[in-house]
Amino acid sequence: MRDHFLELPLKDYDVEVYGLENLEALEVLLAHYGSVNLVGKSFGVFKFSYEGEEYDFSFPRTEEKVGAGHRGFEVEVNGALAYAEASRRRDFTLNALGYAIEDEAFLDPFDGRKDMELKILRHIDELTFVEDLLRVYRAVQFCARFGYTLADETFALCHKMVREGSLESKTSTIDFIKERYL
Repeated sequence: MRDHFLELPLKDYDVEVYGLENLEALEVLLAHYGSVNLVGKSFGVFKFSYEGEEYDFSFPRTEEKVGAGHRGFEVEVNGALAYAEASRRRDFTLNALGYAIEDEAFLDPFDGRKDMELKILRHIDELTFVEDLLRVYRAVQFCARFGYTLADETFALCHKMVREGSLESKTSTIDFIKERYL
């Protein structure tokens, strides 16, 4: 939804599915319409291909930090979560935007559209934000990419994470960035 409101070309489609009991039900449903590939069982993510387009289908989930590094999370997928509760785990307000197809309504539980109008990048939840050290890098990248200003409270939180050495985890941040982006 972020790219829609920024009027950027859509590169991918992410669909979060509510109301189903489990991942198997989603897989069976999608298989009737195209090719389905489970790419992240612990995160409840399926790649779905249909007529040359690829979509990511996922279940709403909550995450809890249980170990070191970017992979040290316990994830619980739950098709019955409310949208606001599920999107609380996201990093920034502009990344918590959604669209309810049945209601034909935009979902904006953390005022992301207002932040976008003001060109401000703001974190959602202090407790979940600090669990993922890469969010500091994403903050810098998003501000540069979109021409945004980092909200004062988000800047203070990122600064605190850097000052406390959060970016120097046992799992090398640089190795992860090279593995994922280079």
